[in-house]
Amino acid sequence: MKTEIIENISLLANIFTILGFIIAFITFLYFLKDYKSKLEYESRKILIDKAHWTNEGDISSQDSIYFDLNLSDRDSYIFSGTIQLSNYSEKLTFYFQKAFGKSITIKIHKNIGWRDVDLAIAKLEIINPDLIQITFIKGFEEENNQPNLPYRTLIWPYKIIN
Repeated sequence: MKTEIIENISLLANIFTILGFIIAFITFLYFLKDYKSKLEYESRKILIDKAHWTNEGDISSQDSIYFDLNLSDRDSYIFSGTIQLSNYSEKLTFYFQKAFGKSITIKIHKNIGWRDVDLAIAKLEIINPDLIQITFIKGFEEENNQPNLPYRTLIWPYKIIN
């Protein structure tokens, strides 16, 4: 009789331990999701608030291709803009694709006539509010007539003076 009571209390303690673990795990997942969404919001806010980014002007850089990344549709959650390259006369357009933590992925298009043709995907990694590392991770065109994009470079904000 005494051992049955001890076994029942032990079983009850094990059940409450498992329930406590499950509740703690669900709480952890909720806080992790909240943290990730705040991080994604802050990353998007850093990029959108400054609106104009460039890799031109660093004398210690090895880059031979300079470009300006200008956001034009900044009011929406899914932003877009243009890229002006130093070695290519036409502007490229880009659209927000996804955000994950401190990185933002954009899809870059070349305008041919009245339509956009997929050109590349770029990953923007927020280093600090004034410095972003951009990596062009995938090119879609197999022909050699696409503009040359640097594989990886740093960009920083600049102001347009009228």
